[in-house]
Amino acid sequence: MRGLPVRGEAAIAYSQALKFADKVKDEERIAGVRVQLAYAQYMSGKLEEAFTTAESVAKGDVKNR
Repeated sequence: MRGLPVRGEAAIAYSQALKFADKVKDEERIAGVRVQLAYAQYMSGKLEEAFTTAESVAKGDVKNR
């Protein structure tokens, strides 16, 4: 059994999960994944990407996945 992903792997995993967001109709769930993506980006040192992701979530931009 594999342990928890390291921070960089988590950001990749959340990004890949968002590729399937077109099939999900629950915008709140998608926003939750995007918040987790922003956190993973922040924790892995990708501050500019984290800010951009978090800002689009805060603005309610659901289409920017």
